Amino acid sequence: MFYQSDYFQANQDDDCLIITINTKGNPLNNLSDAFSDSFKECALLAAKNDTLKAIIVTGKGPMFSAGAYLPELMAQDTAGASRLAKKGNSIWSLMESVPLVTLAAVNGMCFGGGLELALCCDFRIASSRAKFGQTEVNLGLIPGWGGGQRLVSLLGRTKALDLVLSGRLFRADEAFEMGLIQKVSKPKELIDDAKEFLQPYLVKNKQTIALAKQSLGLHLEMLQKDALAREADLFAESWSLETTKKTISDFQNKNLDQKK
Repeated sequence: MFYQSDYFQANQDDDCLIITINTKGNPLNNLSDAFSDSFKECALLAAKNDTLKAIIVTGKGPMFSAGAYLPELMAQDTAGASRLAKKGNSIWSLMESVPLVTLAAVNGMCFGGGLELALCCDFRIASSRAKFGQTEVNLGLIPGWGGGQRLVSLLGRTKALDLVLSGRLFRADEAFEMGLIQKVSKPKELIDDAKEFLQPYLVKNKQTIALAKQSLGLHLEMLQKDALAREADLFAESWSLETTKKTISDFQNKNLDQKK
């Protein structure tokens, strides 16, 4: 075991680190502040490990991640919401810049902050059972962890607007067609396909890969630095709207009623 917490397990498989999100007592694999702390620690350890060349991030069961942990968000004022957004931004940016090849192997539902985590990886593949959605707008929010900026960079402004403004869900086939993911896998073959996908990169010199990632990321880093900070502030502003807390509360109550 390379790293273990209440939120995920990280196991080394040759030169790949496989991080499996499996939040204790939370089948939705929501991403909490404590998850962020653990993920940052694991990513930093991986970046310093000479035997690793790649990171695969996946989820346990039917969920990759349903996004942010709403009870934690509900406890925040506007300043607290901004702090959480900026902290998440910094950690996803760290993941984006690690000197390893990173891949999200999306096994199931990938919504909101879960999609933002997948977007900070270099590549993405998905199970045919996976569903995606930049769903924050359905709760009266906007993406706060860099999802908007990375969608624009990856898909262009028009497609990013479609996904962010509608909050709609879409399947792996559509994600592949729009260029969000690079491959659709059979569910039982997802991790094997992830390893196979990474092979052309793993045979290359690790230091060269790191330098190439740094070089190709320069324009994004320069463009996104201020944009990500501003996005976090706008997320906090959306949180402060009168209707937002009621929308989230109604959503949570609806889920509780469905579980009864």
